[in-house]
Amino acid sequence: MLFFDSDGSVEKWVATQLGVETFGPARAIGIASRNKFLGGVVYHKLANENVEMTIATQSPRWSTRAHIRDLFAYPFVSLKVGRISTIVTSDNQRAIDMNTRLGFVREGVLREFFKPHDAVIFGMLQNECRWIK
Repeated sequence: MLFFDSDGSVEKWVATQLGVETFGPARAIGIASRNKFLGGVVYHKLANENVEMTIATQSPRWSTRAHIRDLFAYPFVSLKVGRISTIVTSDNQRAIDMNTRLGFVREGVLREFFKPHDAVIFGMLQNECRWIK
């Protein structure tokens, strides 16, 4: 089950998991199954037809096809953006692999963005998203 983060708790949990102080203006969606919290997605930095998507989970059970479809429909259909970006540390191979499996395309590297680590930038255009076709 997906739910909108009405009280900021999902956004705060994602920030804590990633060591981020704040996302700034953002919207978040929580993921739960059988009344157990599985993770959350924060949509932030909305500008120029792009929104940044940050995912943190505590269980692989979050990734049902229906959940993934809805998590991509929110920015592409509801927010009407043309692209989604996501940024991960270069040493987080699990996140890099997950982004690739979701259909994101590696677009570049920000050197020492997460000192001492680089950041890998991924993007997905709306017409590339297989989840909402």
